[in-house]
Amino acid sequence: MKKLDQSFLNDFEYYLKTVKNQRQVTINKSIQRFRKPIKIAVAEGYLVSDPFVMHKPGRVRKEVIFLSADELKLLEDHHFTA
Repeated sequence: MKKLDQSFLNDFEYYLKTVKNQRQVTINKSIQRFRKPIKIAVAEGYLVSDPFVMHKPGRVRKEVIFLSADELKLLEDHHFTA
């Protein structure tokens, strides 16, 4: 655990991105789950400092696609069957 540092986190993120072909959202969630036991280790004294202090998760921007007026009209006029 003492080898955990910022370079390890960067390498881990790079590994998830390149070898595992994960998207940024999945990488952020994996790092978030990895962070919990590290916080406990810092609180219990197993680690001197938190390696996540300077780590910033990658930003994910989602593009919102709106329906056109024609698509909305088709949806309004459609009769759904149960």
